[in-house]
Formats: sequence, structure tokens, C-alpha cells
Amino acid sequence: MERVGAEHLEDAIDIQILQKVLPKFHGTQGKLEEPLNRLNEFCETEGFARSAKKLQRMLKDLSEQGYCSFIA
Repeated sequence: MERVGAEHLEDAIDIQILQKVLPKFHGTQGKLEEPLNRLNEFCETEGFARSAKKLQRMLKDLSEQGYCSFIA
């Protein structure tokens, strides 16, 4: 197994959020709106662009349908 260099650490963390954290979120607007907004703000602030993009799609689905899941 290779180690990730410091120059790629941000990308590695972004991918892990996208693959390991976000799939755990699914549910209704009342349950997810605040956590997803907070996580989105964190990802945007810290530069995790892939995760922020997926979170924005999930938040849009949540707003339009009242429900979201990672697989959509």
C-alpha cells in the first residue's frame, strides 16, 4: 500500500468523504437538512470540491422531494 503525499492529502480526504461518509446519509428533510448544510459548508470551506458538489445535489433533491439519498 502506498502512502499519500502531503500534496494529495486533500484529494484523498475528499474521496473518502465521498465514498465512506456521504452514502450513510439518507432520509427526510427534517432529519437531514441541518447536517447536510453543515457538512456542505465544511466541504466548501476546506476545499473538498467533489464532496461539496455531491452534497449540493443531495440538498437540491431534499428541497425538491423532501427526501434524499446518496444514490440518486
